[in-house]
Amino acid sequence: MGINCPKLEVKDTPLNANCNFKNFNCNFNHLNKQKPLEGKNSTEPVINKSANLKIFHQNIRELRNKTDELMLHLPECPPQVLCLTEHHLKDFEINNLCIKNYKLVTYYCRKTHKHGGVGIYVQDNLSCTPIGITKFCNELDLEVCALEIKDSKNVFCITCIYRPPTGNFGTFIYLLQSALDKLYSNSINLIICGDVNINYLKDSNYKTKLNSAGNIQLTQCS
Repeated sequence: MGINCPKLEVKDTPLNANCNFKNFNCNFNHLNKQKPLEGKNSTEPVINKSANLKIFHQNIRELRNKTDELMLHLPECPPQVLCLTEHHLKDFEINNLCIKNYKLVTYYCRKTHKHGGVGIYVQDNLSCTPIGITKFCNELDLEVCALEIKDSKNVFCITCIYRPPTGNFGTFIYLLQSALDKLYSNSINLIICGDVNINYLKDSNYKTKLNSAGNIQLTQCS
């Protein structure tokens, strides 16, 4: 199985001692905004061929009190998609938390343990569809959510993952491979963002095993 993972342009943006933020700008020609087609009740996106879809990942380490800080550290041209790991929220909390100009599309919250969690927000005017992959989540091993964005020619599956550093690595690989098997097809571009707690600047068994899961080729972000 081959997975199309575009190169990531990475820039460090340290905020404070309690929050290490990293920006992932993943640029490719895609949709910019949407509006109804004339004479039709349609939400088909309008494609701007000169525009890029920008995906922004941050290990937020508790989103509850950082929404304003998050907005201040977005690029001048705001990304259409925000992938957040370790939001530390429960279901009712994340559903009642607002990020200006963005809507929550898909997420995972822990039921038993504290912290963790993943979520994907998109700009209010962007049309997309959540993908149900909660069955592949296992607290302390793999936390994952995904959505699909289409234009007239392409389908993009954006996936946000978090691997807690103290989890079972074998279980993580098994669940991730199972999730990728469900998500991948020859007709989509699969994009994976997240924090897997592996140092990609050094060779290791963890790095080798993860690269072997679905032929993933990841880029270290420092």
